[in-house]
Amino acid sequence: KKLGADVVIDSSSLGEDGKGLRAAVSAALPAGKSINVLFDTVGGVQHAEGMRTLAWGGQVLIIGFASGPIPKIASNIALVKNLTVHGVYWGSYFKHRPEVVTQSLHELVAMLGDGRLTVPVSHAFSLEEAPKAFSALLGRQSAGKVLLVPGKRRARL
Repeated sequence: KKLGADVVIDSSSLGEDGKGLRAAVSAALPAGKSINVLFDTVGGVQHAEGMRTLAWGGQVLIIGFASGPIPKIASNIALVKNLTVHGVYWGSYFKHRPEVVTQSLHELVAMLGDGRLTVPVSHAFSLEEAPKAFSALLGRQSAGKVLLVPGKRRARL
């Protein structure tokens, strides 16, 4: 929550089949409220459950498949809830809409420059400590970026 989230749900509490997501979202939101946008970077077994959590007319942004398996789109859920599904592959913008990339980067740098956007760093390691950095990531110990900093001295934040 300190990073700006209204609601935090621990994915390790959802079960391997992802069926706990819908119940966890319902329990976390005020009565009668639903989610308007699903920002899905994970895919996998929880994708369809994520779609079920959306309000009528919601938006699905498919960003990636970090869990490995590429999910099948639940067309029946999209139809019944009148959902719009967007594939968001940033790499293709360089080819098809480079002006969008340029404008977005200008806006991003401006937001970083004036403090509207900050990048949380939870860990910083020297290059020699790279295995520790990967352990922090794999062990789910990070809540922000994990940096590898060149040089023999331990990085200070």
